Parts: sequence; structure tokens; C-alpha cells
Amino acid sequence: LIWLRHRTGHGELNNARNALKGSCNVYFSRLADRISPRGLQQVLWDFGYGHAVVPPPLLNPTPDDVRNFRQSPGIIASRFAAGSVQAFEDIPPLDASERRRFGIGQGNFRATPLQVAGAMATLARGGVSKPPRLLLPQAGVLDTQTTEAVDLRISAGAIDTVHEGMYAVVNEPGGTAYNAFAGRGLANASVK
Repeated sequence: LIWLRHRTGHGELNNARNALKGSCNVYFSRLADRISPRGLQQVLWDFGYGHAVVPPPLLNPTPDDVRNFRQSPGIIASRFAAGSVQAFEDIPPLDASERRRFGIGQGNFRATPLQVAGAMATLARGGVSKPPRLLLPQAGVLDTQTTEAVDLRISAGAIDTVHEGMYAVVNEPGGTAYNAFAGRGLANASVK
């Protein structure tokens, strides 16, 4: 196994938890290479990548509504879509050769900060995806727009592995954010 031969910089990277802890590109590029191109795109789509994450009613402000939130759909294909992406079927194909790069967030993969935050929130909720909630600027209250949550049916074991790996990133020596996290005093303030 290739990641076992390259473990000197990251420690023991023989499982997903430790690969997360060490942010191992080899592990995740090889993992993505084992998924079909369309399957990889479907997972990315389900996590909110490749399409607008703010519901359309919030993007069409009325004269009384000062919101005008523009967003990029990002890209989860090997080329740009010919038109607007409204459904998963509108996404161009992903070349098999790009899977490894997508596995580490490189190549033609493009995401917005809001999409990344939404994907992390989905993991924190145990695999339940929800669109973001926006604040009304003049009142500072939550928008009343509601959209149903979608359970992505991720196994409890997979969610636990991700949670343990992300915890290890900041709380264990060798984690890629361990020094930055510990150096800020957050660990002493019981921030997890």
C-alpha cells in the first residue's frame, strides 16, 4: 500500500482517521481513484458542491428586500457546463484521470467557502444536509425560508471516523493544525 511507504511525514496513515489527521494527499487521491467518475460527482453534489447552495427564493430580492446574494456553483466536472446547472444531470462528465486530483481538492475541482462550510456542517450533523440560513441585514433575525433536511445515509461508522480524524487534526501531536490550535490557547479553553 502506497501510503504505508510514505508515512514518515504523517505517521501511521494506514486508515482514514489517520489520513485525515495528517492530511495525506496520497491516501485521498488513491481513494478517489477507486470511485467511478460519476459516483464521485454524485457524492460531491450531495454534499452541496457543483450547484448553488442558497435556495433560489433568496436570490431574487423584492424591492422591499435588500438581499442580493450572488453565488458561484463551483465546478465538479472536467469542463464548464454549457448552460446553467439546475440538476445533477446538467453537470458535464468528469474524466477518469481527474479523480485523483478531485480526491485532494485540486485539478478542475472548484468550490466556494460557503459550499465547504456546508459540507463540514453536514458532517457535523451526522450526514444531514441543510441549506444555509441567511440573516436579514436590517433586522438581524433569521430568514424564515425553510428547506427540508436531507439525510445522506452515511454510515455511523464513517461519520465517527471523520469526526475522530478531524478531532485528531487539532488535538493530537502530528495533526496538521495541532501546533496552531495549541498555540492559541483554545485547547486550554475547552474548545474542541
